[in-house]
Amino acid sequence: MSSEQTLGSITVEAVKIWHQMRANGASISECTVSMEAVIRERWPFKREWKFLCANCDDVGLVMAECSGDATCGRAREHGRHTFGTPCWCPLGNKFRDKGPAPPEDFAQAGRVKKPTRFGR
Repeated sequence: MSSEQTLGSITVEAVKIWHQMRANGASISECTVSMEAVIRERWPFKREWKFLCANCDDVGLVMAECSGDATCGRAREHGRHTFGTPCWCPLGNKFRDKGPAPPEDFAQAGRVKKPTRFGR
């Protein structure tokens, strides 16, 4: 393996191929298969990967396609795009709306601890 064949350079190459395929009208699943094939071909590390959540592939978002017909929940007129919804697994917690913070959090944040001795 040459010194330029790092995982980073291989990934950059795979992402370029991904963008070319998407520009030519390939689906996301086709691009994903191609990206995996490029990385597996050029990176010799072999180990079976086990996902904790097969629903989101351990990303936290379940990706879907919207054809512009408000499948994504947008009320305004819009074009075709890909969108994600938070997964039910713990990894999806970071994408869920936390809502407004309870008022007691703000009161606690304003409290200052009294010094135990005089400073210089």
